[in-house]
Amino acid sequence: MCAGAISDTLFNNLTNLNVVIPENVLKDKVTGYFMHLKGETGLIAVDPSISIYTVFRSAGPVLSAEKTRGFDQVLLDHAIKEGVRFVNQRVKKVIAGTKEKISLIFGEDEKEWEGDLLVGAFGVNSRIGEKLASGYKPPKCWSACQTEIEVPEDFSERTIRNKIHIFSTDHPNIKYIAFTPKGNVITVTAIGKNVKRVDVENALKEEAISSYLPVNYSCKCHCHPKIPVTIARNPFSDRFVIIGDAAASRYLKNGIESAFFTSEWAASAALHHGLSSDDFKNHYYNRCLKVFSRDNIYGKILFGIYDIFGNSGTISRININIIRGEQEKSHDSKILSSVILHLFTGDAPYARILREAFRPKLFVSFIKESFRSRHAR
Repeated sequence: MCAGAISDTLFNNLTNLNVVIPENVLKDKVTGYFMHLKGETGLIAVDPSISIYTVFRSAGPVLSAEKTRGFDQVLLDHAIKEGVRFVNQRVKKVIAGTKEKISLIFGEDEKEWEGDLLVGAFGVNSRIGEKLASGYKPPKCWSACQTEIEVPEDFSERTIRNKIHIFSTDHPNIKYIAFTPKGNVITVTAIGKNVKRVDVENALKEEAISSYLPVNYSCKCHCHPKIPVTIARNPFSDRFVIIGDAAASRYLKNGIESAFFTSEWAASAALHHGLSSDDFKNHYYNRCLKVFSRDNIYGKILFGIYDIFGNSGTISRININIIRGEQEKSHDSKILSSVILHLFTGDAPYARILREAFRPKLFVSFIKESFRSRHAR
């Protein structure tokens, strides 16, 4: 249910918490992003000092012969090492918290757990939120589609080249398609409001996309992850708090990193203020709103602008030419490359990216390239 790209920010934050991700879990270090817009292609190189890694959240594609230790298992193992008791049972019912306790029913024999604080870390793709009676309203979501394709090792090295590939597409249900490299597997993610498997299969037949796949490829598995486009309402009550993208996350982005920051804020609220509904509202939820709510408006604007890029052949050609020219310049001159890189890595606030996108220097570059393109024709 995840493309599985770990941003530089999240990787460094985990390292600071002494969470060691083994090398065999890190499938690829991303060295750049290829932008494919209306038949034009431009490479945005990633600075070697920046660590963007790809991982499988679980053990890899369902039908793949090779099974590996997944990223989520690494996090769970670390938690157990820190003293957590792991009970692998399904939650049946959550009993509303009071000023003194909260409890839940779990397992086939319906045992009851009682404690001081219950944290909902189930994610937006889980249906467990339907079992809550706390007034919780989950975020509004898009239904994306994801599939994984095994490729020969030499094909990956020759064609994908440790790069994430972003494709525009003519399919009306899909905003863009991303190829995320993971060794000899490509995770294909199609983003849109309600993307079906047949939509992805048809889009992958487009010449600009199919040329980056082996002949006679097959999809090992597919899923339909939900992607939040709003923030949840009331993800808290007495002695109960929801974290991660089931509570708040960035627009079309970064459920893993949202889990990191929301869990930090929820823990801070619980430890330093209290466990009541008001405590979580004032010191947790309001912080989520402050960080994500307004910034997500900027995110919608940015992705709207990106749609114009992807749907116009003329604008796509101009912007790809700007990106190509920027790769030979110093870091401070790579304005458009920086905007697009931050937009897809999710490692900067949307407000900051939008300010960068409206720098006068970028408008000058756009006008110059427009005249150059017109003269070239």
